[in-house]
Amino acid sequence: MQLNWVSERHLRCIVERGGAGTAARASRKAGIAGLLEATPAYETVLLEFDAARLETAALEGQVRAALKSLRDEVAVIPAVVEIPVCYQGEYAPDLEEVAREVGRSPADIVTLHSGAEYASIFVGFMPGFAYLDGLPPALQVPRLDRPRSRVPAGSVGIAGDQAGVYPLASPGGWRLIGRTPRRMFDAARAAPALIAAGDRVKFVPIDAMTFRELERQEAAAAAKSAADGGRESLRVLEPGMLTTVQDLGRPGWADMGVVAGGAADSLSLRIGNRLVGNEAGAAGLEMTLTGGVFECLGDALVAVTGGDVSADVEGGATVPMWKASRLAKGNRLRIGRVQRGARAYLCIAGGVDVPVVLGGRGTHLAAGFGGFEGRRLAKGDVLRAGEQIGTPRPLGVEEIEEIRRLLFRHELTCVPGPQFDEFTGEAWLWSEHRVSVQSDRVGVRLQHAAGKSLEGGKRERTGTGGRMVSEGMMWGAVQVPEHGSPIVLGVDHPTTGGYPVAAVVTAADLPALGQLAPGARVGLRLISVDEARASARRVSVSWR
Repeated sequence: MQLNWVSERHLRCIVERGGAGTAARASRKAGIAGLLEATPAYETVLLEFDAARLETAALEGQVRAALKSLRDEVAVIPAVVEIPVCYQGEYAPDLEEVAREVGRSPADIVTLHSGAEYASIFVGFMPGFAYLDGLPPALQVPRLDRPRSRVPAGSVGIAGDQAGVYPLASPGGWRLIGRTPRRMFDAARAAPALIAAGDRVKFVPIDAMTFRELERQEAAAAAKSAADGGRESLRVLEPGMLTTVQDLGRPGWADMGVVAGGAADSLSLRIGNRLVGNEAGAAGLEMTLTGGVFECLGDALVAVTGGDVSADVEGGATVPMWKASRLAKGNRLRIGRVQRGARAYLCIAGGVDVPVVLGGRGTHLAAGFGGFEGRRLAKGDVLRAGEQIGTPRPLGVEEIEEIRRLLFRHELTCVPGPQFDEFTGEAWLWSEHRVSVQSDRVGVRLQHAAGKSLEGGKRERTGTGGRMVSEGMMWGAVQVPEHGSPIVLGVDHPTTGGYPVAAVVTAADLPALGQLAPGARVGLRLISVDEARASARRVSVSWR
């Protein structure tokens, strides 16, 4: 079994195809100290550890022992999951075209597709998306040349030798030959993903009338109301460009395709919570590029941290950053545009009280769960706060200056990634870049300051066209797609991906990654894994 460290906090394990899901479960079951995530893919499992607490001396031995135990266990017959599918009309937009390409009738396509039994290799890309092996060779067709900008949730697709079901509405390039009314992913279920790695899957044909009835039943079962908690604290008067409830994430669900997520600048959220006496992971508000206006519905202790913003009480005093401020009922707190950095945070004593979903309170925008109704805040929303349980701890002037040096950097330190050797001669990759306006919480897109890129050179070296077999992905991964311009994966990155990873941003610099605004200039600098671990420990100790 091959194990190798691909960052100061990620251990990559190569396993047999189809065994990654079981290996991920075995790793979690072993109770290895500091293990945060186990992400299965086709032939690899990516294990993520807390870099600040990592003790590597015996860790690889523990992982080997956990994976070796798989061979000693009694084989478990995998579950068979039956998925009803309507292969008719609007539910199957590519069925006739696929039939023409393979020289069969549409009825033959349905018979072949529903007659096969599939094996779920892993769940990734998005929450609940299972990659299924077992597509009959007669149905193997390439992806669409131009991916759709929106694929409806429940769409059943095929591409190459794979089949799958889109659990959420999203862009996609697979051929759509049917649709299921079943909810493939539901964060409220005990097992959120309907298909888990290792399951067997059968598709069962249904007609359009049955589809609509099952869809109605699914919608009725999913309808629920969350109980109100805490006290009414803030009313949103102006929400800004993108304001969401975020915490420090929900690790442990990567095998269901659910990224941990959380605050893009976790350091600023931690500090804000410290200032108002909260636990480090209490939920607060993350504001992107612009702030907002919030009315206090009761007396409140708040702190504004993160990117440089101006904040004040309308008609009253300035609210300084990096300090706790007491506001009275009726005060209107106005937070302006982010002048330096990309994101500002508003923390309130007691934390923003929203339901805990899959172990976290943060908003998962793509899947529409967590936070405040699974969405960005809107005008008129009323936020509740919990009870303050701790003692506020202020910062000194030197501490504030040190935090700002960590956040506003013109250079991100990185360690070599799993495909680093493919890029060792590409000096342009490690020099200065400009942040693209297309960047978001999913990924920071970089454009070389001098306009350089691989421009197809990688295709000549690997023969993959800039792609590879999908593997587990991590926050901070520096991916290099076919066009050659790097994408640094953000806090809401896909759990798996098929672009090579040249490097991984160090844990200590992830908050700075979250503060990169469009147009900013930033360079990448390689350091050793030992240096990265030392930096992670130093930052963790300083800002507990």
